[in-house]
Amino acid sequence: MYGLPEDTDLSAFVGCKLELVSISLHQVNLNFDGLRKIGITIEGDYAVSGPDVARDRYSAAPEGATGLVGLLGSRVSDVQVVDHGTTTVHFVGGAAIMIYDSEEHYESYQIYIGDRLIVV
Repeated sequence: MYGLPEDTDLSAFVGCKLELVSISLHQVNLNFDGLRKIGITIEGDYAVSGPDVARDRYSAAPEGATGLVGLLGSRVSDVQVVDHGTTTVHFVGGAAIMIYDSEEHYESYQIYIGDRLIVV
């Protein structure tokens, strides 16, 4: 809905472990560092890929649960913003989560870094 500039600084995620994955009917919450309040809430489309797994795109939060839970404990190696709204979180070992700005009239996702809130 809102897009996200490609030069957005998301470097706070680098080195963090994925500590918590919570899934509801309409939302995925990813917590990377609870003490520093670093996380992402997904309400739109997302995809999960691995070094030996093809990228699958999901429109419903629970659909990708298995792939997300499999990343628990993985460390973030890089975060990129592309296409003015797609954020990709890369993990050590080659897995990635792509989060799309897919909702035309609603928020697609929110990024939390401490007290900073980025709504896309």
